[in-house]
Amino acid sequence: LASIRMENSLETMNYLLSAVILNRSSTLNISSSPQITLTRQNMLNLAKESIIKLNNANEALLKGNTIVGPCFGFDDELDMINTHLACKAVNNQTELHDSYRCSSASQGVDIFISLIESIIDDIETTGGNFDNEKIVHSLHLLNRHLLERLEQAVDRIHDVNTITCKSLEKKLMATFICGIILTFITFIVSLIFFAK
Repeated sequence: LASIRMENSLETMNYLLSAVILNRSSTLNISSSPQITLTRQNMLNLAKESIIKLNNANEALLKGNTIVGPCFGFDDELDMINTHLACKAVNNQTELHDSYRCSSASQGVDIFISLIESIIDDIETTGGNFDNEKIVHSLHLLNRHLLERLEQAVDRIHDVNTITCKSLEKKLMATFICGIILTFITFIVSLIFFAK
């Protein structure tokens, strides 16, 4: 789920930037097939689908769902990345940058989704240029703050998985050795019992 969350944040930004670049009359042909022609509306639809996936992955990671349990309470370091503020805003400033600069990974995803949805709602006002402040903030949020936290979450889950696998490997090895010893003892006892 953490890697899905990271992948969908990048995918959403890619679709949004493509939508900003493409105006109403522009298309982008990515193959010789006429069905694979990208327009602004296609990009916006893909961005909306990606936002839904991003939000679902973020919610499932934190709260769990019918398939997986929540990651909260599973590992202290992972909880710090996902739910605790990364820093404290100096002088309690209320600027947009300060709201996401110190956010946790989960809050950063929520802020990113809000920014992207706002840009999608106002896409016609951007006119295909990148002067819109929300686009600049969403790029900065993703590149300088959010991706690092999302990558930390993915790396921590990998580390926890590695630790768990090594612990399980040691337990299985001990069980295997005990099984071999018991089999050998049973063999010896059987030989002694049948030799009489």
